Amino acid sequence: MNRNDFIAKANEWIRGATGGALGFSDNDLFIIEHEEAPGDFIFENEDFVAGKYFYQIVPVIDHNGETVPPGISNKELRNPNRCLNFYIIGVGRKVYVTRTEYELEYYDSVNYEILTAEEYIKACEEN
Repeated sequence: MNRNDFIAKANEWIRGATGGALGFSDNDLFIIEHEEAPGDFIFENEDFVAGKYFYQIVPVIDHNGETVPPGISNKELRNPNRCLNFYIIGVGRKVYVTRTEYELEYYDSVNYEILTAEEYIKACEEN
């Protein structure tokens, strides 16, 4: 789905998961897109790359609007059954700084897909 549709669905999901206490915006997605994430290039040639990376939106407030208990473990907090799991596909253009080494001139996200907990777990195991 495109960026705007994903933001709308993520906003709807997080409002439901937090009892309306939190929302989701373009700025939130921008921050997430710049985090390290499991995944890899799914296409690469001399000029371009395409990557697929997996993310989670982790609610820190429950559906009653209560803050998640401070003693909760990171594993419990990031349980895919309580998170919005998704992947982003992006494309970038290579600029060679040496004959064999390159930097990305740009890398833009082009597709967003929401995953079930099972799909997210499987994808992360494979990456």
